[in-house]
Amino acid sequence: MIVSIMVVIGFGPEWILSADTGASMVDLSCTLVCIVISFSFLLPFLTDCGIMEFFGVILRPVVHPLFRVPGRASVDLIASWFGASNAAAILTRERA
Repeated sequence: MIVSIMVVIGFGPEWILSADTGASMVDLSCTLVCIVISFSFLLPFLTDCGIMEFFGVILRPVVHPLFRVPGRASVDLIASWFGASNAAAILTRERA
């Protein structure tokens, strides 16, 4: 955060303020903050509204022959691949 503030203000050594380090870091951090905020709003839809269960049912004919897992495990598998690790842990805990 200190380096980001230094880049925005324009205070600090050249190796921090250059376009190769400081500017690219600020651009990347803005993108990451947007992704984290949007996924934090999408997590309740994944866990509470049944979107992961929907994907699990749709993809069950593909997942079962490939991995030889029972039907409910396909939901956990899909949650692990497409959702956040927290979503997979919450879905697994609720299934048990």
